[in-house]
Amino acid sequence: MSIDVHYDPEKRALYGVFSGDLSVEEFVSTLKEAVSANLYPPSVRTIWDLTGLNFSTISRETIYKLIHVRATQQERHPAKIAFVAPDDLGFGMLRMYEIIGDNLGDEIKVFRDYSEAEAWLLQEQQ
Repeated sequence: MSIDVHYDPEKRALYGVFSGDLSVEEFVSTLKEAVSANLYPPSVRTIWDLTGLNFSTISRETIYKLIHVRATQQERHPAKIAFVAPDDLGFGMLRMYEIIGDNLGDEIKVFRDYSEAEAWLLQEQQ
């Protein structure tokens, strides 16, 4: 799995791009690095571009593991998070994450279009 994460200070947003097969361990390591970077607030709004991720290797149990990891990162709540899915399978798996993780206190939305996801993410709260 490959993860590229960078912070855009002008947009005050964190951008992450995943590709390959998902490794929960690598994701956790990347999340911990992002939180400890001190370059932005831990609850920074984030867009995860998952269009290069292989969702055929992701199970329901993997989704539960990711939600558990997210729940243990208290300093990251509440956050506004956009996910961009590559296909119907990815969209469905991410919607499952969104629904099951609803009680984490984050504002999460799943998209199929990157431009729409970024526009939603960068909207100022009213």
